[in-house]
Amino acid sequence: MTRLAEYQDKYIHAAFSRDELGVLEVRFHTDGGEFVWSRTAHEELSRLFHDIGRDPDNRVVVLTGTGEHFMNSADLASFGDDQAGDRWEPTWTEGSRMLFDHLAIEVPVICAVNGRFIGHSELAVLCDIIIASEDTAFQDGHLRGISAVPGDGIQLIWMALLGPNRGRHFLYMSTELDAAEALRLGVVGEVLPKSQVLPRAREIARDLAQIHHPTLKYTRTILVQELREKYLQRLGATLAYEGLAIKGYMSHMQQILAAQRE
Repeated sequence: MTRLAEYQDKYIHAAFSRDELGVLEVRFHTDGGEFVWSRTAHEELSRLFHDIGRDPDNRVVVLTGTGEHFMNSADLASFGDDQAGDRWEPTWTEGSRMLFDHLAIEVPVICAVNGRFIGHSELAVLCDIIIASEDTAFQDGHLRGISAVPGDGIQLIWMALLGPNRGRHFLYMSTELDAAEALRLGVVGEVLPKSQVLPRAREIARDLAQIHHPTLKYTRTILVQELREKYLQRLGATLAYEGLAIKGYMSHMQQILAAQRE
């Protein structure tokens, strides 16, 4: 069991607030601005959802970003060579915990997507209710952006949401899925002007928070049960494939650089 006071100031990439109904708002950021994916963010989120899920005073959770976009860039240099060889093990552990604990939260999770969500968009689309701004776009850059296997869990939810053929196309081609298409395909529940996204998420959260708490908790439990089973069965192995590919790619690049120096 945790309490908000124990984790409210614990994370440098998340600001927390909770209202009198128990609606916990989590605003992701980097130095107070737009959230940038980084080594530190990866490590923090492997613990953050665990703390949220163990706090009995949380009745509904709202996730959102800061500024014009939820997450539109990554600090790849911050990872260094941590993903090579045996150093993949911490990444494997953090990646597993981040998504298992996201799905283990026992109350509804709402995502207010304020713009583009590029990379690790599973953090948004694993939520129960998704409200997106008109300029929202989802994209995965594993394969084409960083020459990595999309095996960290993003493939499981996008294949489920888009279907096998459209899902494979999305992951192979790194195509953007804009807000209108995401709404048409059922990926998000509502699309609104950016200024209305967070107020609408708060409105829904406060409405849900007034439902009998055990009923709300058990509803969340049954609605994510299938996803939890899928992630428990497959995520460990697919993360390992990702690590294996990254190790091979880095070795390949080192050989090329060595040949160029000769």
